[in-house]
Amino acid sequence: MAPPWATAATPESCAAAKRRAAGKKAARKLACHAGAKPKATAVDPACLAKAEAKFVATFAKLGSTCPGDATAVEAIVDACVDALLADVPGDGRCPAISAKAIGKAANGLAMCAAKELRYPGSFAACDAARDDKLAKMLAKAGACADADTHADLHGACVDPRTAALPTVVTHRCCLRTTPCGAFDQCQVLTEAECQEGGGWDFGPGDCSGPNPCAGATTTPPSACCTAATGGGPRDQCVAPQNLCPCLASDGFFHPSLDCSQNPCR
Repeated sequence: MAPPWATAATPESCAAAKRRAAGKKAARKLACHAGAKPKATAVDPACLAKAEAKFVATFAKLGSTCPGDATAVEAIVDACVDALLADVPGDGRCPAISAKAIGKAANGLAMCAAKELRYPGSFAACDAARDDKLAKMLAKAGACADADTHADLHGACVDPRTAALPTVVTHRCCLRTTPCGAFDQCQVLTEAECQEGGGWDFGPGDCSGPNPCAGATTTPPSACCTAATGGGPRDQCVAPQNLCPCLASDGFFHPSLDCSQNPCR
């Protein structure tokens, strides 16, 4: 039977589940490597394949309720595992115990990142508790792990994983800096936020790099939702109209849409 979070119903629960799945994959793969270290044997390929299969299956069940492509996240997790393995080189008892402990810590931080979605502001305390526990485990194992382990857990693991698994897809939204002026200000918003702000949606992405709004200087005539009766809902579509006439009639402007799509319903 699938775990209860494997069919997440909301973007928040979906993102939390994907973050946990990524953490589990890192822990499982590090456990595979830890198992080979005591006697300096080759890592069992079946063990690694099992970790991969569980991860892919979980992402497939979670679907597209929230962002997060399995292939892209896999690459992040694999880079995380490589960075953490470099912190415990060599074979023997201490590297074996340390690698497994670090894998548990990577999973624990993924759990902290998932918890943050439900309890905003909880990550710092959760992170501190996980770090303290790992430090004690590494010291008990023989203190053979590199000093960069903690930094790698964040910089190579939890930070890029969390960035790759948000709750919603953000879009590049071009907004006007002056009423009826050019759409020359780029902001990162959700698709709904951009539409509500009367912006020009340039699709998923962020505002880094070349300004996507540089050429968006005019408003194409588009759908304008107005109230059929005074004080009523804006359920009547009038097109085509430019932005300013639409706003003057107390309408709601939908850039690049027309009434054939009836955005006023």
